[in-house]
Amino acid sequence: MTKAALESSIGKVLIIDEPYGLLGPAANGSDKYKTAVIDTMVAEIQSVPGEDRCVLLLEYKDEMERMFDNVNPDLKRRFQLSDAFHFADFSDELVEILHQKLRKADLSATEPAVKVAMEVLSRQRNTQNSGNAGDAENLIGRAKVNYQATQAKLPASERSVLFAPP
Repeated sequence: MTKAALESSIGKVLIIDEPYGLLGPAANGSDKYKTAVIDTMVAEIQSVPGEDRCVLLLEYKDEMERMFDNVNPDLKRRFQLSDAFHFADFSDELVEILHQKLRKADLSATEPAVKVAMEVLSRQRNTQNSGNAGDAENLIGRAKVNYQATQAKLPASERSVLFAPP
């Protein structure tokens, strides 16, 4: 299946998000299926001039380095970290991302709520592997769960007209 996916990527871009998962819980390569995926990638991706294929591994730098240190060493030669593009964490863009995600979910928030959300996202940015748009989506998801839990505790006559029990 890995070879077929790689062959279908000729002339295209193949994105492998969070490839660290190929390492799995055991860092010794004991999962034969994950090892086979890595070995197939090494065999099929040659990084030679004229090769009409682009394979991108998207991962946090620390996880990528750990993965490279614990899998087929030739994978590190195929995807050299010295050539990697590093995306900076979002900062000012997060407020717009938050608004976009709210619109997409057909939700709205008051300005004080957005301010609190941005404070939460700002604190999360200070933690490891944070600062991306997923944080905003997770925050909205937690807010929806909290809203539903709060509404469910109220008598039916006091619930918001927008609340529909799960």
